[in-house]
Amino acid sequence: MNWTSLLNWLIPKKRQVEIPQKVPVPLHPERHHWLKPYTVGLFYPERSIFLIRNPETDISHRLFEFAYPAAHWLPVTGCWDHDGIMGCGLYDPGAALFLLRNRDDSGYPDQQVHCGSVRPECLPIAGDWLGEGRDRVGLFDPVAAEFLLRTDDQPRMLACRFTLDVPAGRYLPIAGDWDGDGVDGVGLYASETGTFYLRNALSDGPADHVFCLGTPNAGIWPLAGDWDGDGCDGVGCYDPQTGVFSLKDRFTAEEAGQSIPFGLTNLRGLPLAIRWNGWGFSHIPTDAVMAEYLRFVPPETPAE
Repeated sequence: MNWTSLLNWLIPKKRQVEIPQKVPVPLHPERHHWLKPYTVGLFYPERSIFLIRNPETDISHRLFEFAYPAAHWLPVTGCWDHDGIMGCGLYDPGAALFLLRNRDDSGYPDQQVHCGSVRPECLPIAGDWLGEGRDRVGLFDPVAAEFLLRTDDQPRMLACRFTLDVPAGRYLPIAGDWDGDGVDGVGLYASETGTFYLRNALSDGPADHVFCLGTPNAGIWPLAGDWDGDGCDGVGCYDPQTGVFSLKDRFTAEEAGQSIPFGLTNLRGLPLAIRWNGWGFSHIPTDAVMAEYLRFVPPETPAE
């Protein structure tokens, strides 16, 4: 036996290890005990106050301040850091800037995301575009009717761009996991007709679901969330005139499954959906106490 043969016999060859391709895993309740149903909330830009509804009781809601009061803020929510806990965020259309916090409480932003050169009319959304267990931000450009999604960590980059094939009109954007595959899709809501258009794929094409919810021409705001904790998102409407959320799990012509009145009287709030974390409650029992906390002064009663 020569030296080469002896060395080959003494030293084992390296094994070729095949690295499996990463496949998005749906976040189902049986796999993740922390996955709870979503609840509704409101953001009040003039006070920079988030008010989150406690779905378990009507006397202990979550109330906190974030950033500084400004009328231009638009709210977003998402799990920004892979830990399964949803946090809050704000978007400044003038600066094309997101301020994101990993928790739903007061404090400084954990992330600042600049979107580069975009139109000031763009509206914010957030979703898990890659099925990686964390949410990223995005925008909907109503002028070009185009979605602009952030799919990597490059600064000032919104690399994923596509349009949804819908009739011409004015739309408000939403995002959600419509089919339970762990990857969020997008949607548009036409408030003039009360029609939702939802698409599963993040690409050009028609809607996979089209249905109506909400009163046409009533200034309805759309939202999306997993209302029953089954791993699939549903949709909802918020009527600012009545202060009522209408939530729906199925994409059919049926009426909403839940109607929830919520919010502060006589303050303009923007609706949002977020998973109820179940800790760190702010014990604010009634609207009267919340109004006092906000130093809210009701408008004068008109003279008869």
